[in-house]
Amino acid sequence: MKECEVYPPKVGSGGGKLLPTLYGKHVMARHAVRVMLCALLPLGMAIVPFGPQISLAGAAEKKGDAKKKVNPIEEMKINPVLMFRVALRYSQRGLYTRAIPILAAFVQAFPNRVEHRRAAYMLADAYFFIAKTGVSVMYDNAIAAFTHALVQYPQAPQMPSAYMRLGRAYKAKKKYAEAQVAFRSLLRLAPESPQAPQALLQIAERYMVLEDPKSAIVEYSKILKKYRGSPAEKDAHFGIANALFKRKLFPDALRQFDVGKKRWPEFFRVRSNLLYNYAESLFQVRNFSRAGAAFLRMVNVNPTSDFSHRALARLGDIQLELGRTEEAIRVYSRVISTYPKTEGAWVSLIRIADIGVEGKFKLKPSWVFQNVAMRDPQGAYWRVIKEDRVGRLAHVAYLRIAAYHLKNGDLRDAIKAAQTFLSKFPKSRLANNANIIMARAYFEEVGRFYRREQFLRAIRTYGEFRSIVPDRASILAKPYKAMVEAGESYLRLGLYKEANKIFEKILGDPQGIISAGGEAIFRLAQSSLLSGDRKKAKDLALSFVRRFPKGERSPSIRAILGEIGWLDKDPRTAVDMITEALKGNLDNELRARTLFVLSEANAEIFHYAESIEALRKAIALYPKVPGKVKPFSLELASFRLGDVLYEGRRWIGSLVAYMGAVEAFPKSKLAGWAYHRIGKIQVHLNLKDRLKASKKPTVSAVSDRFWSSITQFRLNSSKWEKKNRSRMDQLEREGLAN
Repeated sequence: MKECEVYPPKVGSGGGKLLPTLYGKHVMARHAVRVMLCALLPLGMAIVPFGPQISLAGAAEKKGDAKKKVNPIEEMKINPVLMFRVALRYSQRGLYTRAIPILAAFVQAFPNRVEHRRAAYMLADAYFFIAKTGVSVMYDNAIAAFTHALVQYPQAPQMPSAYMRLGRAYKAKKKYAEAQVAFRSLLRLAPESPQAPQALLQIAERYMVLEDPKSAIVEYSKILKKYRGSPAEKDAHFGIANALFKRKLFPDALRQFDVGKKRWPEFFRVRSNLLYNYAESLFQVRNFSRAGAAFLRMVNVNPTSDFSHRALARLGDIQLELGRTEEAIRVYSRVISTYPKTEGAWVSLIRIADIGVEGKFKLKPSWVFQNVAMRDPQGAYWRVIKEDRVGRLAHVAYLRIAAYHLKNGDLRDAIKAAQTFLSKFPKSRLANNANIIMARAYFEEVGRFYRREQFLRAIRTYGEFRSIVPDRASILAKPYKAMVEAGESYLRLGLYKEANKIFEKILGDPQGIISAGGEAIFRLAQSSLLSGDRKKAKDLALSFVRRFPKGERSPSIRAILGEIGWLDKDPRTAVDMITEALKGNLDNELRARTLFVLSEANAEIFHYAESIEALRKAIALYPKVPGKVKPFSLELASFRLGDVLYEGRRWIGSLVAYMGAVEAFPKSKLAGWAYHRIGKIQVHLNLKDRLKASKKPTVSAVSDRFWSSITQFRLNSSKWEKKNRSRMDQLEREGLAN
């Protein structure tokens, strides 16, 4: 017979008791015995064929027992040394499916043997190596075997490699927390073992998966510090560079990449993802020449790699950054045609559509495909969504559609697109970007309604924005201008309490103070003054003067302080402050109100010429003040001019002033008073029945408390005339009475 050769028997052949194997097949007892003997015999020695009737002791059995089945494992238990050597031989040859049942039986049957420790670790290794071939269910057996071996023999020489493989088995089963515990146990129990740097590497890589590059850098640095010269040093060095890249510290990442490139020049060939990150770092620091060379190297060396289409698209981005739009479009078109339905193709399609949205470049008519993408950017974005579906670039395309509507002024479409994105991808990393786009659309809509003087719609839009957009996104979108406009809308509608809440919210945010602090303080002071809280208005105005001494609203604040002075019965101070304020830049509405207050203050100190001049300037602002509903100060000024001229017996001027006031404010409560005075003037000028006047004035001088409180001095004309006759004569001489 030839030298000892062992072949697996055919399935279904006769023999003894069957042994279970990994794939559900069975090995006959006769074959198992042959294997054991072959393992013990020297090479070249022949053995005599024997059947199941021959026992391991070589004794002959009776003819009637020829068909009796024999369990080889039970027979091997007679000789544990033989059993262990057979399992060892199988393990050394990589025949783990044959070694596993023998090792399992040995571990169970001989717990006190000296070979038991080695057998326990060999069994766990066998399970682990079979699982690595693709039979993932065996990882559970490997985990159980490693755990059992480590509990029984915690100080065994195989302990470091066992912890390493245990961690990898947990990692393969996606039990990442348990894997980290295994790797850290290895570092704690065997920090000087060859497996320790690899365990640190596994821990750092897990931090990278968890998007915690800062912690990953700490673990990688431990490898460079403690295990310099180990096989893991190279991976750790480039791992730090990659982590810095993930943290967007591109200059630091580039320096780390350059140092690693000098020490291990061939490493980039093995790790194409690191080469791409290296080139991307060059791009981010705007070193376009070196970045272009690196991206081009990726495309030329391995055009079929997973990063080639992305590298080629980046070459187009470089051309775009250099202002070569036509060349960039050519590169993008090549990506789309060469690598269809890839990330690079979708990026290129988005870039071409973006160029079309900007509208600064026109392609030649011969470039049919690119013209289609540029003429219909929204269609290009939808194509990316259709092809990528739920990928990262589909998210980008959705946001591009929302931004496209926002740029075109289709604010409701922009809001709808952003809301659709958030409903489909609520956990997307770009959800915050969608909220910011939606917030900006709301801000534009609030401003649009405010400029159209649709104050109620502006308030409702602002309320909708507050209920939908999260506070964090609204702060990033800088809502302070829209908040001021919403507050002013409340102010215009006389809702001072609600206006105060908005302005106080702006002042409660440090960023709000920087962005719109001056405007918010001014509007809050104005709102407080209009609502009757003079003390708060004065404190806010003085606070503005301290914090923004040269602010744009300084003249407006002086006007408010002047009005407060007039209300506090200090007309001379009011005149001085208001005169100074009127030299600055005031909006027409505030200027009209301030001129009226100046007129009243001048009248109280008997400067009637200045009072009349201020009233006429205020009335002249009537067409310049926006809105159909004019401020009450203009209404008062119009009727007040007629009163002053009437009390000075300037009948014609008074008549013209009253008639102009009635025409401008026909529904005013003061219209009745004006008609009453017009009737009196007709009597003085003998114009009775020539001008139609109201027979039943709606409001009399006595019944209107507000009007009488402001103009008490004019209620008794004879007393006023007797006291101020000399001053009216002076006005007449100067030609100012009429």
